Amino acid sequence: MEKFSSTSFRESENQDSLSKQLKVVKKPYRNEYVPGFNIQGKYLEAFGFNKGDMVDVLVSENRILIEKIIDRID
Repeated sequence: MEKFSSTSFRESENQDSLSKQLKVVKKPYRNEYVPGFNIQGKYLEAFGFNKGDMVDVLVSENRILIEKIIDRID
């Protein structure tokens, strides 16, 4: 896997995953500001996420899990 030069990244020992620290900020949504963050970068493509892919987002207490939907039927 390609290495990414940023102090916000932590590579796992097996290099099958990557940990990135993001800061939750206030983002505009309609007529108010809500908590949010951006997930973007070339590392997404390196891990199999491409333009047009659909993802499933599971939110629970103190955890967000994002998984690519593999068996999508258009």
